[in-house]
Amino acid sequence: MSGPRFVLVSGVLASGARRTSWPDRSGLTGEPGSGGRWVAWRLLGRNNHELGRSAVVFPTAEHVVDDVTSVRAGADDLTVAMLADGVQAEWRWRLLLDGRVVAVSSRSYLRQRECHYSASMFRQALPASTVPVVVTGPAELTR
Repeated sequence: MSGPRFVLVSGVLASGARRTSWPDRSGLTGEPGSGGRWVAWRLLGRNNHELGRSAVVFPTAEHVVDDVTSVRAGADDLTVAMLADGVQAEWRWRLLLDGRVVAVSSRSYLRQRECHYSASMFRQALPASTVPVVVTGPAELTR
């Protein structure tokens, strides 16, 4: 089993859309690149369970790596914000670094304590996580 790691996620804005659905219905989006292409990250635990995701999308994979590096470097300075959805009666967390939302929960929780535990698992995984490597250029398959 491998350790916690960041993985890249990419997509393209739907025709006519002004924002992505990433990371969730909260409305945090970021700036897609040319042609509406976007890249974001997820932090996976040792068991491949998603611990959290980027709060915004980025125009390129290189921007994602910069963000991951920044979040990992500021791990000790992250603050947790717990949000209750009054309509669904569910909880979500956000992690802030210098007042900027950098990570969000990948799902909602029925209990506040479960949501808090999820945020703490994300924070505990950060120091041991690996940063994604971006490979550019054409890839050749060899047999």
